[in-house]
Amino acid sequence: MVRKTMKINLLDGGKSLQQAIRQIEQYKNDLSRKCEEICRRLSEIGVQVANTVLREGKLEDYQPSTKVSYEIDTSGNIVRAKIIISGPYILFLEFGSGIRYSGTKNPKVAELGYGPGTYPSNAPQQNPPYDNWESPTGWYYYGDDGKVHHTFGVQAKMPVYRASVEIMKSVNEVAKEIFG
Repeated sequence: MVRKTMKINLLDGGKSLQQAIRQIEQYKNDLSRKCEEICRRLSEIGVQVANTVLREGKLEDYQPSTKVSYEIDTSGNIVRAKIIISGPYILFLEFGSGIRYSGTKNPKVAELGYGPGTYPSNAPQQNPPYDNWESPTGWYYYGDDGKVHHTFGVQAKMPVYRASVEIMKSVNEVAKEIFG
């Protein structure tokens, strides 16, 4: 970050003081713009990572209904950004489901209370194979088409977690680029 020195001559009738005030105002405005730019750049990195994760493997069944975007809030004195991932399967994609994939855990499982075995089943209770997420042979569920489907669950792909890790890794580099 570049340091700037201001000299004020108290005997020049206030001209240098007015100039210093203008420079401080300019710096204040520039600081807000730069903070907003940092938020925008880091958000774009997060969105890119999340979209890449969602396109991996066999997630194409989930991807069309999953949307990734970001919002920046510049109201008040603090610039805030948030990445938004929405879709009917995002919790399964973030935290996983099923015993086959229970070893791939999102590091936030304990903190947030999601993960394999935490999602309540909507399947019929009278037939145990329909409600046995721990079964090594998988389990069954009713799909949107009204038919019974078999699954082993979904591996935790962690688009949000992986985006946040990449954002944290990028903060210093992006700040140096913007602030010089």
